Amino acid sequence: MAVTSAFGHVSQILRENLGDAVINMVIDDLDDPMDRAIRTFKPLGMGGRPETGNVYEARRKVRLSRGAMVQGGSFDGNTLESLGANSDLPVRQRATAKAPNPEDVPLSQRVTLKTTLKRMLGNVTINMTQIQNDAIGMDIEEVGAGYVEDAVYQVRKQTLNFTYADGTGAIARVAASASVVAASETAVTIKAAPYNRFIKGQKYWFYSTTSFPTTTTRKGGTAVCTNIDDNGGTVFFQMLSGHATASVVDGDYIVPFKFITDGTSGTSLAPKGIEYMCKETGEFFGLSDITQYPEFIGYVEGDEAAPVEPEPDRIAKLINKIKKAGYAPPTMLISESALSAQYSYTEKAGYAVYPINQYLGNPNGGVGKPVFQHGSIILPWEDSEIIRPGMLFGFAPETIEKFQPSGMDTIRWWNGNGPGAGVDAIFVPVNDGTEQTELWQAPFETHIDYLCTKPKRNFRYVGLVTQATA
Repeated sequence: MAVTSAFGHVSQILRENLGDAVINMVIDDLDDPMDRAIRTFKPLGMGGRPETGNVYEARRKVRLSRGAMVQGGSFDGNTLESLGANSDLPVRQRATAKAPNPEDVPLSQRVTLKTTLKRMLGNVTINMTQIQNDAIGMDIEEVGAGYVEDAVYQVRKQTLNFTYADGTGAIARVAASASVVAASETAVTIKAAPYNRFIKGQKYWFYSTTSFPTTTTRKGGTAVCTNIDDNGGTVFFQMLSGHATASVVDGDYIVPFKFITDGTSGTSLAPKGIEYMCKETGEFFGLSDITQYPEFIGYVEGDEAAPVEPEPDRIAKLINKIKKAGYAPPTMLISESALSAQYSYTEKAGYAVYPINQYLGNPNGGVGKPVFQHGSIILPWEDSEIIRPGMLFGFAPETIEKFQPSGMDTIRWWNGNGPGAGVDAIFVPVNDGTEQTELWQAPFETHIDYLCTKPKRNFRYVGLVTQATA
């Protein structure tokens, strides 16, 4: 197959499949309950552009209180008058009693929640020689599918990372001092997030803890994740050639490349996450102070400085709180597997009945996957290796709405006509100065954000002991 023909086939495969694949493609490396739940989030209509700023807003009106009025009243409120002495004659009413004053009748109270649509920029880069060689030994559909999966993984993984985060753009924090340089890779210990949030080969920025995210002070230049040590829980970074060294210290924030705007008033370019949707203070979807709206104050329990065992009564108390407030409880629980395992072993140690077998050893050394039951409520307990360590999230997926264009509009390609012979549509050449290289790139953009209308149906319990910290 001619190289330009192969290139055209790959281009067509990307254009026809990438948009739908971002929503529907099943990737083993993204086996996470929140990734599956994102597909079930109700679609959210847009509200348009505000008068200032180059943003698009999704808006939802949420009822805080109902209008109309009911008051007590006697049956003799109006005067009855007959037409004559005979009581069998017709009776009419005289409006001698005043109706309720319309000025005193309450109106329904609503508040508008809004979120700005987040724009993520992507890129698929292809080596023309590699395409030619791959087309010799493989079906071109298989070649194109690999590029589709790579692009889908990047979009979905970054989206998933932010869905578990707090909306500031940060996905993790540094646990110990280190100097990230350009000469070699440097190991950086991570805290307050699992190392699984990082993607090998992607770029990251480091930010000081000082007033973050109101004031954003970036340290050094742009770093690349070069390796991930899943055994030690460390992530390796190396600065791009010519970029300044980043001297990071305990508590510094790590942000994926360009998901925050530098400056004295930092602006997050990341979608909102569950730690933003379920909180007790601060701004909430356009409301400057959530404490003025108790309806949106989330249920957050626990203290990360003093971890406690994940006993069932702690979870039950939170569910009782939600029910007492008149809300339906969450429909599932999510935590890291080290937490669900700790819960299972704690319950086994405290309440299980052990058969004493005189002759045969008991082969059942482990525990089953937990399912939490509280009265008639049964909550499946799902594992995630991207959620914050030591945190249990009670989750009702139907409380979260999603704005994301569907179908082929999920991905919007920047280019419509390629400038190379036989290279059509979405690809443009990558030049090294004035010299054209064998690399061709297809830049694209995608859009997404979330909005939570009933945060009180969810809860977060932080600071729970896990098998990793017990």
